Amino acid sequence: MNCEYSSPLEPDEFNRHFLFCKIEKNKCPLIRFCSTIRDIKNIDGYEGCTVKNDYIDKKDYSSSTPNKVLFEKNGMLYVENGDFTESVKNPYLIVPKYVKLLKSKNGEYYVK
Repeated sequence: MNCEYSSPLEPDEFNRHFLFCKIEKNKCPLIRFCSTIRDIKNIDGYEGCTVKNDYIDKKDYSSSTPNKVLFEKNGMLYVENGDFTESVKNPYLIVPKYVKLLKSKNGEYYVK
C-alpha cells in the first residue's frame, strides 16, 4: 500500500485486504493483487489518480474557496463562479481543475 489516502479494509474470505479510499469513501479502484506479499496493493500508476489529484488541487486553496474549472475551449477556461460561469483566458499550458478567480478594477475576471 503506497497511497497515503487509502487504508486496508477487513480481510475478505481469501484473506485479501482491499484498500479503502479515504477521499471517495469507497473501495480504491487502483489496486491489484501482489503475489510477493500475497495481498492487495496500489497499482504502479496510482500517482495519477484523479480523485487524489482533485483533492490535492483543492487543498492548495485552503485559505480561500477555489473555483472549479468546468471545461476549456479555444484557450478560454469556463469557470464556475457561484451560480454563474465566467470565461477567462487560460494562462497555463494545461487545463487546471481549480483556479482562483479575481476581479480587476474594470470588472473583468482573471485567473490568479
